Amino acid sequence: MMILTEWLERALSCVACFGIFLGSLSVISPKRSIQLYQWMMRHFNWWVEPIDYARELKTTQLFGIVIFILCGLMLGALFKPEWFRLFL
Repeated sequence: MMILTEWLERALSCVACFGIFLGSLSVISPKRSIQLYQWMMRHFNWWVEPIDYARELKTTQLFGIVIFILCGLMLGALFKPEWFRLFL
């Protein structure tokens, strides 16, 4: 059971780090983030194009901030759980 818990912590840490990377990318360069999404969807033979590009840039930055914060909290909860127990 201990091995499963350690594996799960490592997997969640990798997901959180990747989320922080994508959140940072979306905040710093939302156009590149949108292009990355379009590139990924082309591999599934889907064509994705924003209707309102200016609005898409703003929402991409907003969601990048949200992802960055949530993944940061996730990493904090994984490595310092006693801090988060104070709020429960």
